[in-house]
Amino acid sequence: MTTARAALYSAIMVGQQHSPDTSERASALLDAFAAEARTGPFTVYRAAHEAIVMGLYTTAEAARAHCEDAFDANVPGLTFAWIEDEEDGTAELAAAFAVGERPTGYVVTTLTAEAAYDPEADA
Repeated sequence: MTTARAALYSAIMVGQQHSPDTSERASALLDAFAAEARTGPFTVYRAAHEAIVMGLYTTAEAARAHCEDAFDANVPGLTFAWIEDEEDGTAELAAAFAVGERPTGYVVTTLTAEAAYDPEADA
């Protein structure tokens, strides 16, 4: 079912185009995702550029690869570095050039999805 987790966001976004095939696929993935989520909390990784969510992944490596591929890599001498904030699980992609390093706006955020709402958790 990890495929369901990884593909859910993309399928729903494509399904928003109101194609019957993609809407049915998104619905099936959502059902599989919900069945898996009932077993307890799990972690997903959100790849984003500024306010645009690009996808959800079951591994940080997959989310980071998406960000790196989305960045224009046609720059000579370009290298990537991930700057991690261990407190909140966020990692920002920085691009290093011959003249220095700068943030790219690409971020991978670690998210925990709970199986059910717990009213005591917020207290």
